Amino acid sequence: FTLKLSMMNGESSKPAIRKEKFDEIVDSVYAIQHIASDIDEGDVMLKLRAMILQQAWYQNSEAFHMSNILRQNHWFTGKNKYYEEVFSKSCGLSLESYFLISTYLIASLSRCRPNVINVNIGALVKDLCPKVKIKDIYKFLMLVATPANELHVFFKSHKIRDKKNKQSEYFQPTPIRYRPIIFSGNSAYTLSKTILCGGLASIVVDRLKLDYKEEFKTEFGKDMEEYVGELLSVAKIESLNEENIKKLFRKNSIKIKKITDYFIDGDTPILIECKAIEPGDIVKSSFERELLAKNLKDSFIKSVNQGQETAAGLKQLAQHKEKKFIHLVVTHEDFWIATGAELKSIYTELSPILGDDGVPVLELERVIFMPISSLETLLEEYMRGEANIIDILETFIDRHKTVDGRRMTTSQAISELLKNHPMHSLLKEASIFWVDKVGETIKANNEHWSKPENNGELFTE
Repeated sequence: FTLKLSMMNGESSKPAIRKEKFDEIVDSVYAIQHIASDIDEGDVMLKLRAMILQQAWYQNSEAFHMSNILRQNHWFTGKNKYYEEVFSKSCGLSLESYFLISTYLIASLSRCRPNVINVNIGALVKDLCPKVKIKDIYKFLMLVATPANELHVFFKSHKIRDKKNKQSEYFQPTPIRYRPIIFSGNSAYTLSKTILCGGLASIVVDRLKLDYKEEFKTEFGKDMEEYVGELLSVAKIESLNEENIKKLFRKNSIKIKKITDYFIDGDTPILIECKAIEPGDIVKSSFERELLAKNLKDSFIKSVNQGQETAAGLKQLAQHKEKKFIHLVVTHEDFWIATGAELKSIYTELSPILGDDGVPVLELERVIFMPISSLETLLEEYMRGEANIIDILETFIDRHKTVDGRRMTTSQAISELLKNHPMHSLLKEASIFWVDKVGETIKANNEHWSKPENNGELFTE
């Protein structure tokens, strides 16, 4: 926030200050957070969420961000060619090149300290060219980097102009994540490897959402739904998809309009609704109920209603009448809202649908918002015989009702209940593929440049 304020000023003639004075200014800005989020009034948990969420982003590991990149590669470079077409059109390079260069950079960062890092562009070009075209490296850098002398323009473009949202600006994550590399003269830097890794892991989705809006969301939604189905299939968990749930309802003359994406039958049935969504900066950093409710209405609130109506329909069947359902709402990223009960504290109009016996067909405490990364880990441990899915979810539900058992996020709570937190086998395969691909690329390029006839060829395109 301090960096953003200073850069938006855009003046270079101000006098230099000593480090001690800079530290004093930063401490002063930090000290006003009680004004930005006064926990003596209003919903304490919502205010703590705004204060903590953006700090937690900086604590994610390189492995976490690398998993996000591997998952996006699985989604965006598969049979659906839409993403390749629109990304190439928007950014001028292929998704394969983007993911290859990003993997190379993140792998190279593993040996670096977490502070300001010099990004050796010469080494990047030497290691990746000519297998990766110099044009693609240039386009990549134009996408992820900004010149130091243009930082004030960059930061001004991220200024919050709507006065209703000004409070959230204090807690918003740094805009630098959108351009995590900074050019200064002939050198390039990143402020930290966390910012670089996190930025590289979010740029593709952020850019396509910005440029293609609802069109991208529609495609992404369908493919994330298919991915969850793939995860269930790999885990050998039988389920009904939305179309088959509709057939079941038609066969039994059950009229329900809102239906979840998947239904897993059992003593404790599980409903799954997929939402290919991420929390925007306002949702991440605001604690205003009306503002959050407005932003979550078409996603979270809709997904709860889908779960309730699907459960109501299934409970019309004799075999499900007495069962207690669990509803998983699987999101692309964590929203730091764990259950339907917490959502009701934001959207007070949210109410459970009651059955003929006056009992909710789906308790709001049994609606769990879970990021895709947590679902992957849960299913991987299940496949290894190290976790019982129902036991884990029931334990989470029970603990979350207590003060000492409640956690800020579903991912944190689920992580505590699992043993080994393995990378999912689908991502593990992708990881091996990309590490090998980077290694093969570097090897082939080194062989190419070692030949005398190739000296000076690099900038001929």
